[in-house]
Amino acid sequence: MNNPEESLRISQANQTMSLIAWVSRIGASRSNRFKDSAVANQMASVSGGAHRRKLWIVLIAMTVLAAFVAGCGKTEREQLAEQGISHYTCPMHPQINESRPGKCPICNMDLVPVMLEGHNHSKDGEAKDGEKSMEMDSSESDGPLVNVSTERQQLIGVSYSTVKKIDASFHIETTGRGAFDPELGVAVKEYLMVYRDPSLREAAISRLKLLGMGGREIANITRYRAAYESLYNPRDGGPVWVYATLYESDVGSVTPGLTARVHIPGTRSEGFRGEVISLSPVVGSTTRTIDARILVRNAGGEIRPDSFVHVDISVPLGESLIVPRSSIVDNGQSRYVFVDKGEGRLQVRHVEVGPELDQGVVILEGLKEGERVVDNGTFLIDSEAQLKSSFRQFGHDHGSGNNESHDGHSDPKDSSPSDGTSNPEKMKRSKNSEGIND
Repeated sequence: MNNPEESLRISQANQTMSLIAWVSRIGASRSNRFKDSAVANQMASVSGGAHRRKLWIVLIAMTVLAAFVAGCGKTEREQLAEQGISHYTCPMHPQINESRPGKCPICNMDLVPVMLEGHNHSKDGEAKDGEKSMEMDSSESDGPLVNVSTERQQLIGVSYSTVKKIDASFHIETTGRGAFDPELGVAVKEYLMVYRDPSLREAAISRLKLLGMGGREIANITRYRAAYESLYNPRDGGPVWVYATLYESDVGSVTPGLTARVHIPGTRSEGFRGEVISLSPVVGSTTRTIDARILVRNAGGEIRPDSFVHVDISVPLGESLIVPRSSIVDNGQSRYVFVDKGEGRLQVRHVEVGPELDQGVVILEGLKEGERVVDNGTFLIDSEAQLKSSFRQFGHDHGSGNNESHDGHSDPKDSSPSDGTSNPEKMKRSKNSEGIND
């Protein structure tokens, strides 16, 4: 089966041959009528007139053939290429690929031309103002460059932010309860009575482990001797234990020694400062959660046994790179930003992100301190950049119309930061509450 371009060429050739045959029939008809004439003096000029008519027919045929060769010898795609145009597409539906201008069959918008790489629109070799507003250059090893003119940037309201390094931390908000655990409290008291006796010590340790206490916490029992009494004998103004509920995904982020803030619902108090002492080594079979034991000093009488509390655990990240949330473009398979390279050039840079903070989003990999990234207008730049095939080759195939994998990248939502923290997308985030600072 012929393709559409070849079928069009054959159809035009057939029409040309039909035109030549029609012109020949007209010439022959006139010649026959001329022979029927009875005028004698015209008989002498038959030979010369017939020669002129044949010459006229030949000239017409040659003109038509020349027009056919000039106009039909090149396909529409080739004619577009001479103009520096790859194809026509719809700004809202980049999967549309037409060889001539028209309307989008989906939304009825006017189709716009997609220029070939490196093509200048003006005749003198320089792009006219506003015409070279969006071009792609895939020569950069770190990612393709999007050329956006200064006028175009002003039109769509592009602004920039500098990548900063700050001492960052994020918060895990969860719930908990005031601990009232007489069985564990008595087991701790018995251990303190016999831990110096090797023959009885192992039995006491085994019992503590059966009650959910880890080896590290058992080794530090003597440091919190008085505090464990509140598990079965709470006193006003004394220490209180809080059992905070953690999901399995949060366990990698929470370690003993972290600071926690415990709030009592329905009160205006700033809450109580606590310290994470240990994590239960056992995961709940039904809830799939783990208890974090938090020691809150001087909260006896305020936090009552088995009372419901809110817990905010602060997890420090150290010095981290931060960018605004609006700078990151997420296509469902990967995340990237537009880095300013000067003179209207924006580089598409893939990044690995960490937790989202009040100040912005933590960047684990892909950027350096001091670089400038687009923080406003990223959507419009990304939408226009979709029209370039080199951008699709970089791993951003929008033409498929779905969220299937474009570039073979694994889903960054399932990745974990390299510092051992849990999946930041699954963590519960919170804004800094008033009174958090001690």
